[in-house]
Amino acid sequence: MDNYIFIKMSNEDIINCLDKCTICIIGTCDNNLSYMTPVFFDYYKNNNAITFIIESKNTGRKIKNIASNEYVSIFIQYNDHNSYQTIFSEGKASLINYENYEKSNMLTIEINVNKIEGRIYYK
Repeated sequence: MDNYIFIKMSNEDIINCLDKCTICIIGTCDNNLSYMTPVFFDYYKNNNAITFIIESKNTGRKIKNIASNEYVSIFIQYNDHNSYQTIFSEGKASLINYENYEKSNMLTIEINVNKIEGRIYYK
């Protein structure tokens, strides 16, 4: 990273990057210890608010952590041949169970973003 310069991403840059990516890293916390998990994601935009959607099994450390502490972080990185882009966001997660969902061992994690920022790094 010694030879890289960066610029702050605009809101339009962030949306363009999100449209190119399918995997993010979700950070949860348990007893003041962070736990990072790579997951597939989708998102939607409502006015200026972004909400991430993650499908997950309804068990495991990530789910346990969110159940006890709803605050999470999301990290996304996109690389191309001229630059790479990083997005970091923070928000509150909700666990949504579906009683009649055909895959009853699954649930949706919905993350309402309260902070999002990004950088584009160039060599």
